Amino acid sequence: MIVRRLGREDAEAYRRLCLQLDRETPYRLYGPGERLDVLRVYAEEIDAIVRNPRSCMIAAEENGELVGYLAAYGRSAPRVAHVVTVAVAILQSHTGRGIGRRLFEALEAWARGIGVRRIDLTVMTDNEPALKLYTRLGFCFEGRKRESMRFGTRYVDEFYMSKLLAPEARP
Repeated sequence: MIVRRLGREDAEAYRRLCLQLDRETPYRLYGPGERLDVLRVYAEEIDAIVRNPRSCMIAAEENGELVGYLAAYGRSAPRVAHVVTVAVAILQSHTGRGIGRRLFEALEAWARGIGVRRIDLTVMTDNEPALKLYTRLGFCFEGRKRESMRFGTRYVDEFYMSKLLAPEARP
């Protein structure tokens, strides 16, 4: 298992991963067939993250194929430059194998290196595996976003969660 940063050259592999994730998990923004399937869109998404020094995209790769990713989105405005918002997804066939933990470890190392103090995320309230992972990793509940996602006629709530990173000790 390799955990590494993504670049534009990974656009096709990232496209395949996203489309498979959309097909197999209900815990995504897009469902099957809802996402624009144009390679340029995936390349531009990666480019935008790579160009932003306060954002990064980290992937887990096994046998040459991407099996999960974590994207951290940061902003440059001074009052929120210490915060990144995270989206993470792992193929169902690869959950429960420590990949999420490894992605978050890589994220935290990168985040500390650029002075990030706070990591934010949202998670659907019925996504038990993700909730267990996030709480094990030290994320805390901050609130509930009511009826934030719609699946046909069914509405689903999300939890706001965050983790504060301890400042680096200075000699």
